[in-house]
Amino acid sequence: MDYRNPGHWDIYDSAERCFRIRGETGAVFVHDERADGPPYRLREPGKFKTVTAAMTWIADEMMTA
Repeated sequence: MDYRNPGHWDIYDSAERCFRIRGETGAVFVHDERADGPPYRLREPGKFKTVTAAMTWIADEMMTA
């Protein structure tokens, strides 16, 4: 994981960036950048109220994919 500022996070697996988080409290967007993933993965950016909620969703995706 790479942190740049409160509204800029990048989440990596061992080889590539999988997700990026952008925004501010109330409008946090998760961009799913996985090359391969389950068919239910986000095609459009997901919107969350907080970075914590976004990270929880990402953790759930990474733990079950």
